[in-house]
This record gives sequence, structure tokens and C-alpha cells, in this order.
Amino acid sequence: MKRCGGPVIGLALVTAALAGCGGGGGDNAPAATPTVRPTATATSTPTALPTIGPIITFLGVTRADFSLLEPSSLSGDGTPIYTRIGGSGFSIIVEGRPGSSGAPVGDSSYTQDLSGLPDLQIIASRPLGNGSTAVCDISPPNSGGVPGIAQKDFSPTDSNIKAINDFACRFRDGAGDPKGVGSQDACVLFPSGDYAFVDTSSTIEFCGQIARSMSFPDGDTLVTVRLRDTSGYVGPSANIILRVAPVPTPPPSATPTVVPTPVSSSGPAITFFGVTRADGTLLEPIDFTEDNVPIYQRRGGFGFTLVVEGRPGASGAAVSPSSYQSDLITFPDLQVQVSRDLGNGSPAVCDVPDPRNPTPSPGGGVPGISPPSFDLTESNIDAVNDFACRFRDGAGNPIARGRSDSCVLFPSGDYNFVAAGSTLQFCASIDGVLAFQTGDTLVTARLRDVNGVVGLSSSIVIRVQ
Repeated sequence: MKRCGGPVIGLALVTAALAGCGGGGGDNAPAATPTVRPTATATSTPTALPTIGPIITFLGVTRADFSLLEPSSLSGDGTPIYTRIGGSGFSIIVEGRPGSSGAPVGDSSYTQDLSGLPDLQIIASRPLGNGSTAVCDISPPNSGGVPGIAQKDFSPTDSNIKAINDFACRFRDGAGDPKGVGSQDACVLFPSGDYAFVDTSSTIEFCGQIARSMSFPDGDTLVTVRLRDTSGYVGPSANIILRVAPVPTPPPSATPTVVPTPVSSSGPAITFFGVTRADGTLLEPIDFTEDNVPIYQRRGGFGFTLVVEGRPGASGAAVSPSSYQSDLITFPDLQVQVSRDLGNGSPAVCDVPDPRNPTPSPGGGVPGISPPSFDLTESNIDAVNDFACRFRDGAGNPIARGRSDSCVLFPSGDYNFVAAGSTLQFCASIDGVLAFQTGDTLVTARLRDVNGVVGLSSSIVIRVQ
């Protein structure tokens, strides 16, 4: 499917019904030659606002990999309906251009002092996630949802200002700031491999990843959006419907064959397994596999950190802290593996670059194990030790961290464990030597206690575009 302005190869179902590129539509919108793919344009009637304000040129949805999703149908009034089997793991995209005033579209998606509405003004007709009334509560482990506004009501009441800022602040640029992006930082991925605006007339794009903490409820939720320019003029609104229609849970026979290896529930429990950005702030999963494994997406294969936290299991024995078994007779206490090679996949064990060496080695990668296996073979012992030894404390030793040495940075400015019950934390900075390959790599981890009992394993997927 080509972008706005090119031939349309999309669903014939909505081609004839969706007209134009503006997204705002309505009697007040200026006439223009359509430039957006007809199958992806919102055409609902706008609120009665002067068209001197910004025009929404595109309002739609992308999949977890940021490729465009086509509307599945139209409502009775022509509003595009996007159907998902789950309420999270996708993105909402809003693009705009200046209205007749010519003033640029404002780029803010959050008014920090809550004195008014941001430039991106977006509401959902029903609560998202737990509907938390806290504003912009996006940081785990206390991430919250967004209150709903049943009517298309943008009046600046206290509750509306909070709800609109709460939703809009989830729309962030590539640096994680609540603001729109230019064409060079567009988040929509096209079949060519390029990231670009959907509508060639757009001057700004807002990208909102829908994480599980703000999951849409089952059924239909109306999303209404409008934009404000730098002169304070607000443009006409546009609508889409997010329809969540879950499919029945597949029978056990349909469960993927790659499953965690059961060892003993009396062994240590993994309390958190996830990813931070290069600055130590937590990254939300963008989706989940069919067996509920979190998917963390990155545009590059390095420049982030893997974090594993644990606590004692039913036996009460403390989690043992080593991440390297130097004699290579068995696994270390942190046992972690990947389904595909990292970096050059070097079979050398723990070949970590040492900057203190006057002639440091460039280091090597880690061999993959597919399907995942913790069988005590020589190759598995080597590969698991090779990866685990990259999990180091603040002094660079292959060992777990305590709470005071945590690698996870919270908005308060404090470093701390993610899960309240964690007793230790393992952190691995993924550099270019350990770069993940393009596509999906399964990472599986488990922990051992001081009595040698191994706990149940846990997995995440690292997806590199």
C-alpha cells in the first residue's frame, strides 16, 4: 500500500466511502484535492470550530511494528472503525497541517502545570486501562490508565483538562518527550522500509503507543482529536472508533512450542524482566505474544539495558547473586539465553571488552540457543555463561545489584528496583558488540537460590525493526 498521494492498493471496502485527505471534513473545512490514502482517512463531521485552526490530515492506527492498519469498516456516520483482538499493542497516529491562518501547528502534547489543554487534544469515550485520575502516570510499576469523556466535550473544566492531558501525554517523540515530531522523526513504517508521514501535506505527527496500562476495553470506543496552532486557534475535530473484539483462547494444542522450562516453584521467582532505555528509564512493552510474553521494540539492536529482578521462592532461600561460573562446569545463578546470535555470535565465553586494558579486545557476541534449552550440555553451559556474564554490578563485576546500586531510573530521579518484592537485580547494558538482530529474539531467564534450587523461567521478546 502506498502513502497518501500515490495509488491505493488497500481495502476496496472503504475506498468509495472515505473521501478526501483532511480527516476533519465537514462544511467548514476548505475544499482540497485528496492527498491521503482514501482507505485510512477519518471523515466524521467536525465540531463547529473555525477552520482558521489546524486541519487534521490523518487520524489512524498502526500495528505494533508501526505499519499502517486499514479500517475494518465504517460506522453509520462514516467514522472509520479499527478492529483489534486486544486493547493494547498498537499506536494511534495523528497528523496535521496549518489552517487558513497559516500559523504552525503547536507541538505540545502535555501542559505540565495543567493550566489548560495541550496543542494535541484527544479524548476517549470510555476509560482506558484502570481509568486512573492521576495525570500522565506512565511510569511502571504504578502506570495508570486514562479517564473517559462520554461526550465530545473539550470545554476546559478541571476534569477535562486532566483527562485530555493524561491521554495526550502518551504521544511522545523519539526522545520520549510529550510532543509531536517532524518528517525526519516520523513513526509510521512503510513497505519500502522508510519512516514517513502518511499525508504528504502534513507538517507534524503525533505518535501514541497504546501500552497495556492504558488498554482499550472490549467493544467500541470513540476517539476524538483536534489540534491547536501557535496562535491559539483550534481546528475541527476528527474521529475514529477503536473496536476490541477478542478471539476465544486457543486450546492447549495451539500453544506455541517454545515454553518456559519448569524446574521448581520452590526456587527463586522472577519479579520483573524487562528493558530500559539507554538513560535507565523503563520501556513499556508494545505488545504480547499469544502466550503472553511481553514484546519490547527497538529501532536498533543496541543502546538499551536488560533488567532481571528476583525474590526467594516458596523455600525462602535467598536468591544467589552470581552471573558467571568461571570454571564453566555448570550454569551461574542467573541463567539467561537468547534464541538467536547476538553480535557476531562468538563462541568465546565472556569475551567482554575491558577498557582498562591498554590494548583492549573488541569483545565478542553470544551464541543463540534455539529452541531454548537449559540442558547441561557443554555448548549450553558456555552460551549461558557468555550471556549472563554481561549482567554486571555498578563496579563492573558479574554479580547482582542491591537496591542502592539499581540501574533503573524513575521520574523522581531515584534509582530503585521495579518490583516492590525484589531482593536483587541483574542489569546488562546491550552495546554494539551484543547487538540484537533485526526481527524477534526470545530471551529466557531463570534464577537459582543459595541451596542450588532453580526457579521457573520467564521470557521476553526483543523486536528490532
